[in-house]
Amino acid sequence: MNDARSISVEWSHQASSTESTIDSQDRRSDSSEYPRAHAPHPRASVFHSAGWLQALRETYNYETSVFRGDRAALSDASGIVLSRVRSWLTGNRLISLPFSDHCSPLVSSPDELQSLIAGIKPLLAAEGWGYLEIRPIDNSFDDVLQAAGFQRCDEYLLHRLQLDASADTLFHQFHKSSVQYRVRRAERLGMVCESGRSPKLIRDFFHLMAITRRRQGLPPQPYAWFENLARCMGEDGMDIRVAYKDQRPLAAVLNIKAFGHVCYKYSCSDLRFKSMNATCLLLWQTIQDACRDGYQVLDLGRSAIDNPGQIGRAHV
Repeated sequence: MNDARSISVEWSHQASSTESTIDSQDRRSDSSEYPRAHAPHPRASVFHSAGWLQALRETYNYETSVFRGDRAALSDASGIVLSRVRSWLTGNRLISLPFSDHCSPLVSSPDELQSLIAGIKPLLAAEGWGYLEIRPIDNSFDDVLQAAGFQRCDEYLLHRLQLDASADTLFHQFHKSSVQYRVRRAERLGMVCESGRSPKLIRDFFHLMAITRRRQGLPPQPYAWFENLARCMGEDGMDIRVAYKDQRPLAAVLNIKAFGHVCYKYSCSDLRFKSMNATCLLLWQTIQDACRDGYQVLDLGRSAIDNPGQIGRAHV
């Protein structure tokens, strides 16, 4: 599958004891929740959506808001989404945004970003945060972040498919053996694919996610995280897709949707049935439905820039 790739760099800024402080009244006036009815900024993604922010808040108790700074210097939709993360293990920090592949500052120019950063820096000392972490979707504002004292942390490749043609046209552009053959073979095997947000689909998805995370040596995310995503994102903002054979769940994906984007956020499977290519079938059905419903971009997530094997898997 051919996809558009860009480099995403995580940046962090260490708090300085010499930074000035601001009083609590100023902090309240500078930060506000991202309203559901707000016109989306051109850089907005699924990770800026109200449902995603609400699920983070209800699952992990993160106080999340949009820092808007000096409104006289910014356009109406500009801001930086921030979560206040307090941890005895990793320290207290402001993150834009935890559990999110990317979360670009909602700015239209370097000057807007400079203004927002100048307003945020006093928060670090005033509220005792160790550092600020920002996850842009590209390198458009690298110079501004470096000049403001940010340090590069990690680099990733982001994978996106532009849905600028019909599903059939896109399918014929996919690699014949890596994608087309696998999808057609999966279709012939008679698997049943279900889509929605029902408790049964959440349970079957979580069962496969626990298997996958155990295989990776990681604990699964809290069950409540997926329940909250289903409820907070709503019917139009999230779907779980599970492929079954003889009523046995083989593979599952979880997609989140907002602002014309579909994000293929989570994928999991039972490797005993890998040869059935159930995940390929679920991804193909995601693409078909996204094209039908008028979405512009399929976000396939990120891969480590120094991991050729992982990058290769992101292409199929």
